[in-house]
Amino acid sequence: ASCYVFSSHFFTRLKASGVEDGDSGWANVRRWTKKTDLFSHEYLIVPINTNVHWWMAVVKSKGDTEKSPSTLFWLDSCNGPGKRYQDALRYLCGYLRREWSERCKSGGTVQGVGMNYGLMGMNEAVPQQENGVDCGIFFLENARRLLWGSG
Repeated sequence: ASCYVFSSHFFTRLKASGVEDGDSGWANVRRWTKKTDLFSHEYLIVPINTNVHWWMAVVKSKGDTEKSPSTLFWLDSCNGPGKRYQDALRYLCGYLRREWSERCKSGGTVQGVGMNYGLMGMNEAVPQQENGVDCGIFFLENARRLLWGSG
């Protein structure tokens, strides 16, 4: 699967400077992907750290056909409050809408692909950690399972 993994600093920087959503936060990270066609990848993986806990948001940017909508889901080994996911959803949806409008208006490779980033995020069932310190290894294992199957 074609995959783009954002820097572990990306989400923090997207939210920096008191911005309210991902559309306004886009300016904070606009140069980070200027040479990358994000929408040519099947998966976009966004590492997120919330209160010293690592988890990931995953955007499946193409469905089975070019007209399938994108989906957004969470892989979190220590499920947290819904606000954690709603914040990520608001920032990532806004960012991706803005990235689409800024990068693809000049003929990007994704013309005609249905990019509906107003979808609800969903929490995928993943193995859960039994302590407060193993989120890093669970993050890596969840990424491995996503990319190479749960084998």
